[in-house]
Amino acid sequence: MFTVLVVLFMVSGCTVLYRIFDPLNPTPSAESRTSATTVLLRWEYPEGSDVTFDVYLGTSSNTMALIARDLTDTFVTVSQLIPNTRYYWKVKVQNAFGQYRFSQVWSFDVIGGKRYALMIGVSDYDVASDLRWTVNDANDVQTCLEHLSGEFINRQLLTRVVEDDVVAFFEELEANFSDADTFLFYFAGHGSYDYAASESYLSFSNGSKITVSELRNLIARLDGTVLVVLDSCRSGGFTSLLSSREEVIADLEKYNRSFIEGLTQGTRSGQTYVLTAAKQTESSWEDATLQNGIFSFFFADGLGHTGLSAPLGAFNSTYDADVDSNKQITLDEVYDYTFANVNTYLKNIQQVQVFPVNSNYIVAEWE
Repeated sequence: MFTVLVVLFMVSGCTVLYRIFDPLNPTPSAESRTSATTVLLRWEYPEGSDVTFDVYLGTSSNTMALIARDLTDTFVTVSQLIPNTRYYWKVKVQNAFGQYRFSQVWSFDVIGGKRYALMIGVSDYDVASDLRWTVNDANDVQTCLEHLSGEFINRQLLTRVVEDDVVAFFEELEANFSDADTFLFYFAGHGSYDYAASESYLSFSNGSKITVSELRNLIARLDGTVLVVLDSCRSGGFTSLLSSREEVIADLEKYNRSFIEGLTQGTRSGQTYVLTAAKQTESSWEDATLQNGIFSFFFADGLGHTGLSAPLGAFNSTYDADVDSNKQITLDEVYDYTFANVNTYLKNIQQVQVFPVNSNYIVAEWE
């Protein structure tokens, strides 16, 4: 049944009745799911009506952008949609007299193809201090992935890891990765800043490193969506929260800013998302009570792992970052949860960073 807007005009002394109907029966259907990254948006409207349509689309119901104007057909194709993202759309119908009305706001989820994850926890270093809890960090985040809907194809590189291990993984992944696939790159370990090269790098057991430009180039070979999560900093394990940070603040400012900017600059066919443990002038801390990096602990806590009430406990399916209780956690939700809890636990000395801000990219979902 169509709802109508009745518009009355006076023409040469006669009243002309003109009806504007609500667009109905959207395709994809409201709150449906699709794995396609190219989608036909279609709606129903009475035939023979002298109207045109504008279509709005976005990843938030408050920020939909005009993507098609003055259509006479009741459909439009959209492409390059991002996997694991909820999209909102609506249709504006208008007549020759400038009268118009909007449809309801509809939504659909683009789910990914295959999902891959590389979990790196480097604890054994030849030329730097060893780290105590990075393996726990990688294991806990992997446990979270194992409890989500769908299967992650996981690979772990733990304890003693060298650059060649990571490069070999990317070469293997590239051969199987499609534009519908998603990839999580998680790293817990040392990081630093190379003044000579003017860029940040991740440190590995034998002194080898992967610079931000090298990591960006590895990611650029993948056509799909990539989420980079980094729990690293320049100056060691930070198991003693009384250690001084002042000596390395200049390095850390360049290090953290370099990864956010370096990984997101340039163009690639897929979308890149980045979540890092600290802001530009801060360190990323470990904690003996939690037996984790503090960032990784609350990141995993938000995704369903145990929280502060039992910090050494098992996965408990609490999904605390799911603030709207819809069994989905967006990048913005996990950022907000991790940011707030790290900030509180460390009394504002470590603040999580995210790119892009206010993102509805779906990091986690479950039944």
